[in-house]
Amino acid sequence: MTPDSYIWPSIEVEDGASWVQQKLVGRNGDPQEKTGVAIWVFSVTSDMPGRTAFSSLDGDILIVPQSGALDIQTEVGKLLVRQNEIAVIPRGIRHRVILKAGQPARGFVIELFEGHFQLPVLGVIGSTGLANVRDFQVPMACFEGEVFDDRDGGKIVKASGDGDWEIISRLNGQLWTCVQDHTPFDVVVWHGTCYPYKYDLARFCVMGNTLFDHHDPSLFTVLTAPCYGKAPGTAVIDFAIVPPRWQVAEESLWIPYYHRNVMQEFFFPVIYEQSPEFPFNCGPEFRPFGCGLHGNMAAHGSPQSEYLQATKIDTTKPTKLETDGVLIALVESERPFFLSDWAFRSALKIFNGKKSLRL
Repeated sequence: MTPDSYIWPSIEVEDGASWVQQKLVGRNGDPQEKTGVAIWVFSVTSDMPGRTAFSSLDGDILIVPQSGALDIQTEVGKLLVRQNEIAVIPRGIRHRVILKAGQPARGFVIELFEGHFQLPVLGVIGSTGLANVRDFQVPMACFEGEVFDDRDGGKIVKASGDGDWEIISRLNGQLWTCVQDHTPFDVVVWHGTCYPYKYDLARFCVMGNTLFDHHDPSLFTVLTAPCYGKAPGTAVIDFAIVPPRWQVAEESLWIPYYHRNVMQEFFFPVIYEQSPEFPFNCGPEFRPFGCGLHGNMAAHGSPQSEYLQATKIDTTKPTKLETDGVLIALVESERPFFLSDWAFRSALKIFNGKKSLRL
């Protein structure tokens, strides 16, 4: 853990990696004490092996594909999660992930140890804006099996996946495995409020300043997990996006001011242009870059080239921003991240020829 900023220009991709081969970027808090969050990177180039399921025993997981699509079968139904969509799978829900049409997929998993993801309180915004409840999609039960009539007129349910299944579970960041003699996907019907869901980021309704000045980036928050019993406005995690949007704020700078945060800010691109011919969708590499991290109170902002470009914008005319097929996703957390050995070794640590040293 250091106060520095880091960036990962690229991330190694392993051939034959499935959903289980996720790599830890960093975490804070402790899953045993149900505090904090972890960030994992995935680069899936093959389906999970047959008769295999996975679950996190540490917390709810937020899945954010950068590119590609994930075909996810959960205990309570199926989700097809494409790039520019997100999905949440509750803690302990077993699931199986395969690729759509065999095309590789990459992205990030945010694992929440503390509480659950929820929509931010809209307050003075009112009943609509940002991410709306009506746009979240919940799966129907999907049972792969057969139902037979017994001699007494009742029903006998037989799962088509009966036979040995390997169940892989993540506990305190470590993988455990066991075998059971039937499929975990044997739920015929379900009810309640603990369920997986997905959301299309294109449905996010951006709010903004339409007269002057630049609003706080928290207005881009899609999902949050508040810190209860602490100062108002603090969060275990805020998940935010900077998507395509119209900008109109006269005589104001349209990029964020150079600033410092009390929150840790992890950021990465999401390719919302889904055409296979789009340059960033070609090949297994992470492009335009992998991800980055700004530590607590580490000063950051746009580089000089972007600043100079922003000063030349005609702010008297509405302009559509972020139209290049890429949006930026932000993961902000109140606690500093401990980077994994792999993430620390592969990060670019020196900016402008300088770096921090521990005294």
